[in-house]
Amino acid sequence: MQPNESATATLCSELDSARTAVTSAQRHLLDVVAACDHAEVWLADGARDLAEWLAARAGISKWAARRWIHAAHVLPTLPLISEALEAGTLSLDKVVELCRF
Repeated sequence: MQPNESATATLCSELDSARTAVTSAQRHLLDVVAACDHAEVWLADGARDLAEWLAARAGISKWAARRWIHAAHVLPTLPLISEALEAGTLSLDKVVELCRF
């Protein structure tokens, strides 16, 4: 059964809104990751480095944690990419890759 045009438009709008909320929160997350690095928060928990601590704390791989940390430090120098993540134009995965260059 095909949804009607109105229902489809509503669902697409809700999806876009939710995605923007997620990417905006992810932009803030990267700011917090950089702050955690500057404050060396992992030391109190006995972790070897921020990547190890972040992987355990956020439930992500150490590989992903290292990518987030790198992006967190580089993103302030890339205002257009930062804005695109905040606005939902780019996903965190794409931003992390773009920050490699």
